[in-house]
Amino acid sequence: MVWVPVLFISLSVFLFEIWIFRKNGKFPNRSGFTGCEIARQILDASGCSQIMVDMALAGDPRPHLKQLSLERAVYEGKTLSALTQAAREAVRMTRASSQVLSPDVRKRLWEICSNTLLAAWLFVLLGSFLPPLAVFKFFGLTVFVFIFLIAMAGLPAEFEASEHAYFLLRDFNHFLPDELSRIKSLLKVQRLTRLGQIFRAPMTRLRCIEI
Repeated sequence: MVWVPVLFISLSVFLFEIWIFRKNGKFPNRSGFTGCEIARQILDASGCSQIMVDMALAGDPRPHLKQLSLERAVYEGKTLSALTQAAREAVRMTRASSQVLSPDVRKRLWEICSNTLLAAWLFVLLGSFLPPLAVFKFFGLTVFVFIFLIAMAGLPAEFEASEHAYFLLRDFNHFLPDELSRIKSLLKVQRLTRLGQIFRAPMTRLRCIEI
């Protein structure tokens, strides 16, 4: 029954993320910076001027340590949510040389996890409504627990990325106090995003919600 607390925690994080995003994330920053510009500033401030920032395109090959690819909504976005996501990605990139897996590899692995979660949900539903396929439900729930444990293992790095991103954004002096307060709230919840992936993955993949 270990999957019961796993599902409870994951759902709680997911709902909390939605609430914080709707409360703070959609506000545009008053200075007019885009996610690309913020990422560029963080890389330059961290001595990583050689790393390029570009927009991620499906199927494009991406170098291991010389390129930071941001989704279009983050690259061009001016909302506080886009800026905090760009800041976290840039911070991860500055630490890539000291990590076992590069940020790009980790991002691809989580894309695989998201697709796996979609399949796991299908197995759970099939096993729940079709008794002969009950074993599918057990398999799906096992996948939930496994991916949740992977997310737990990555929490220290997520906390570090959010904390460092906040200090850099604060020290840039681009944002007013109320904006910094919203940025801090967003960064706090973004470090927990992976824990809510069990519910977040199907919702975002099926375009039911945008976070």
